[in-house]
Amino acid sequence: MKTSHNRDSVRALRLGRRGFMAIAFALTIQSCTCLLSHGDLLAARMDEPSFLEFRSYLKIGNEARFSIHDTETGTAYWLSEGQGRGRLHVDTFDPQAMELTVHFEKDAYTLKLVTPDRSSFSITTSVGEADKDLSPFNQKLLRTYMDLLKPTYSSESKRMLIDQRIATKLRAFILGNPSPTELTEFLYPTHQNDIDFKKFLELELPTGIESRNKSNTPGWEIKDSISLKDIEQLIASNPSTEELEKIKKAQYQNTY
Repeated sequence: MKTSHNRDSVRALRLGRRGFMAIAFALTIQSCTCLLSHGDLLAARMDEPSFLEFRSYLKIGNEARFSIHDTETGTAYWLSEGQGRGRLHVDTFDPQAMELTVHFEKDAYTLKLVTPDRSSFSITTSVGEADKDLSPFNQKLLRTYMDLLKPTYSSESKRMLIDQRIATKLRAFILGNPSPTELTEFLYPTHQNDIDFKKFLELELPTGIESRNKSNTPGWEIKDSISLKDIEQLIASNPSTEELEKIKKAQYQNTY
């Protein structure tokens, strides 16, 4: 009788452990489900991307359309809820918070309506009006600067493109009528990855400048890591033009 009682106690203990394990497992699954839901919520509330701006919206009757600006490409879209174009798709609009939830590829973002700023407005003049006070070199550069820009990979939007924000900065800088030295300091090294330096070299030098040097050509000087001994050894080896180019800060032969 005592043995039977002990067996029942052991069985009850085993069932108790199994029951405890089952409850613990169920709680774990529920906890993971909650975390997953929270993760989904966080994914829909990612920080605003710097390449997308919610600039305005227009409501006619029951339909609202939203103006979204892609600052990397300079493209503007007018889209309604549930509508998409290319990689961009509009999900929902919160009129109380003035927030727009969108998807770009697989990433979800919440865009806040941009507050108008008087300082952000600018008037674009024609090239003929804008370049009348520029030097002949900058007049030509203003007409061809877009050719100097090359596509780069955007880690934000995950695409190859010519960043229009860089183009806008370069155009504004040229309108300031910079000297070749000032232009060089602007381009290199800050924008060395955005500029096709091979095309830059094809530009005619301004009148009065006979040859290129580090003051008028970005990255023309030798790399800081190259010592005098390195230069002596290189010259003694009868180097090719390509080998000489490799010791310069800007690699003109490899533009992409």
